[in-house]
Amino acid sequence: MILTTLTAIIDGVAGGIFTWRYESMQKAVFGLIGGYFVGLLVYSICLACGWNSVWGLMVLTILFALAGLILTFKYKDELVMELSSAIGSYLFMRGWSYMFGGYPSESVLIE
Repeated sequence: MILTTLTAIIDGVAGGIFTWRYESMQKAVFGLIGGYFVGLLVYSICLACGWNSVWGLMVLTILFALAGLILTFKYKDELVMELSSAIGSYLFMRGWSYMFGGYPSESVLIE
C-alpha cells in the first residue's frame, strides 16, 4: 500500500509539472477526457432508453473523445469551461446513483 501511494504521488507530481509547462497539451488532454465523459453521458441516455450494446459504448465514447480533442484546438477557453461543468455534473450524478441506485449503469454490461 505504501508503494502504491508513493507511485501515485510521484505520478501526480510528474503529471502536474508536465501540464504546468505545456498548457496547450493540458487543454487537449482535458478535451479528450471531457469528450469521453460526454460520450458516456450520451450512452447512459441510450442505455436508459433500452439500447444495451458494448460496441455502442465503445464507439460513442471514442467518437466523442476525438470530437472533444479536435474541438479543443478551435475553442480552447470556451470548451474548458463547458466541459468542466459537464464532467462535474456527470460525476456528481453518477456518485449519487451508485449510492442510491435506480439509474442504469454502464457496469450492467459487465455483469
